[in-house]
Amino acid sequence: MAIVDLRRCFKLWYAFVVPLLHMSPSINGCIERERQALLALKQGLVVDTRSQIVSTWGTSEGQNKDCCTWKGVYCSNQTGQVVELQLGSQYLQGSAMDVWGNMSSLAVLNLTDNQLEGDITNSFSELCNLRSLRLSNNNLSGEFPKFVQILSKCSHMQLEELSLYGNQLSGRIPASIGQMQSLTQLSLYGNRLSGRIPEIKIFGFILQLASFKLPF
Repeated sequence: MAIVDLRRCFKLWYAFVVPLLHMSPSINGCIERERQALLALKQGLVVDTRSQIVSTWGTSEGQNKDCCTWKGVYCSNQTGQVVELQLGSQYLQGSAMDVWGNMSSLAVLNLTDNQLEGDITNSFSELCNLRSLRLSNNNLSGEFPKFVQILSKCSHMQLEELSLYGNQLSGRIPASIGQMQSLTQLSLYGNRLSGRIPEIKIFGFILQLASFKLPF
């Protein structure tokens, strides 16, 4: 009986303890490379004292290492990876374009209504899991056709919302934007764009858009 009980105890231990050893990194906090990327973002920006989010990152005792507890940062319960950043209207200034390569699981990125600047065309090539990208009302620049080409390289791109109005983007609107079949919201007005998407390419695509605002 003692041997049977010992075996049962071992099986119970194996069933409950061992899986814990292989669970997501969120148990021990966020992924270090993503934490460093967020701190690099904070360091590279001019953070106004009115900002109630970014200014608090990495400052609280006990929360310094776990970026999943930081304001505006949301992580996956399964993987511990950062999947959402809500940083709209935070009085952020400077360039926020060089840190996204270390956050490849990001699905929602909201940086609207700040004072960010820089060229966006080489900034999001590794963010193939994006569903919502909101960069409106900043001072971002770059060639829009090249930006669309970069986004289109992701074979599993499921982008549903692309909001870029109120920036300094330039170039012609490429017909290839109609290949983003998951897109339901597209806002481009308030930029320096020209041209129209050919109707033959966009007719079936337009009907699926809940919001469609062009710069003319």
